Amino acid sequence: MGSLHSTRFAFTTSFPSLAVLLLGVVVSASVGGSAFANPSAPEPQCRRGSSPGAPQACGYQCQVGGDGVVDCADTADGVCRVGGNGRVVCSRLAHLPARLRQESTATPECRVGGNGVVACGYACRVGGNGVAVCAGGPNGVCATGGNGQVVCHDGISDAGRRHGRGRRNDMASRGESPTCLVQGNGQQVCGFNCVRGGDGVVACAERAADICAVGGNGKAVCSVGLFSATKGAKPECRRGGNGEVACGFACRVGGDGRAVCANSEDGTCVVGGDGRVVCSVRRGRGTR
Repeated sequence: MGSLHSTRFAFTTSFPSLAVLLLGVVVSASVGGSAFANPSAPEPQCRRGSSPGAPQACGYQCQVGGDGVVDCADTADGVCRVGGNGRVVCSRLAHLPARLRQESTATPECRVGGNGVVACGYACRVGGNGVAVCAGGPNGVCATGGNGQVVCHDGISDAGRRHGRGRRNDMASRGESPTCLVQGNGQQVCGFNCVRGGDGVVACAERAADICAVGGNGKAVCSVGLFSATKGAKPECRRGGNGEVACGFACRVGGDGRAVCANSEDGTCVVGGDGRVVCSVRRGRGTR
């Protein structure tokens, strides 16, 4: 979560035309060719830094900083800005699903912090501590806590990133946005379906498919990595006799008072002779 700090997108070659050609292939592959399907889209460019021995960088909106180093955005809709410290920072958006960027009304931006450092992304804010932070996706959200620190959530799932253009059942890529809540200590926590426990601690799910609940012990708990329901089944949260909460599918409370849940919609849970609940576990990373 937070501002985009990817590796510099550059080709260090002495043949600018070759670098531009390679960049075109990379960008076209990363966004499904949409950058070149639009005749009005800007062409990628290559620039060399002004300092001795500075490498060449290729991309969009290229700028040379006061330190002589050049940087470029990796998408046609990207942005760059020179900070008060003289360094250029550019947005890194090529990892986002093309559909997500195209359908969103949000636009990337760059913000200079009070410390002179630039952050680029979405919904950028500068905290009371002078540090600028941005969300990594157009559905992202940022908030400033009572301690002056900005916290952001990208608003897109790991599954959406892995599958490039996003999956149909990825709620985050369809526009569902995360939220932020302030904890009792003044810090912001951002994610999906956030809840604040009786102890003042906030819990948020990393994915829109997961859920959160507060147990009888006052602690907030969220499910993690559930395999989402292709049949429309929804996860649940069950409170055990000990006051603790478990979230998932087919939840049961054992004779020992502990609630346990399976992590997939086709999972099962049984109570053993010792009173303990045992549930099936689907291996791998949960998807929505």
